[in-house]
Amino acid sequence: MHRASDHTQQSTRYTTHLERLNHTAKRWKIVPPGVSRPLLTDLYDEQAKELLEAKGTATREAVRMGIGQLLDYSRHLDIEGLQLALLLPARPPEDLIELLTDLGIACVYETTPSNFERIAPPTPWIRQPQNFSVFPPQPSAVGQMQS
Repeated sequence: MHRASDHTQQSTRYTTHLERLNHTAKRWKIVPPGVSRPLLTDLYDEQAKELLEAKGTATREAVRMGIGQLLDYSRHLDIEGLQLALLLPARPPEDLIELLTDLGIACVYETTPSNFERIAPPTPWIRQPQNFSVFPPQPSAVGQMQS
């Protein structure tokens, strides 16, 4: 059984996994207009242009929450070719994998500590152009909280 508190350790293991692939993991600090408290993303793989939201469980509630977070964050990031992925501690039920891939979101899950499996969607999620002003997010090192 995985707990929500495992989320940080899982993110750290995935960051190490990315570093072994010579990828750089960062976070985005997003300050939407009219909001005083910034949004902090979990992980952003610079080389893959992939925004990942990590969840401590692979339940329906966690997957649905992660989808919402990814969609919310992504509309504030002006990154051409941005991809979305949900990072989970275990393989979710097939129905939830279909939900993610139908939306164009990759499912990344840990098979054993520090080993990850990826289920890519047949067609990646594509951000639709929006008519709003984007405040440039500030990247930061993974694991570093920004105030």
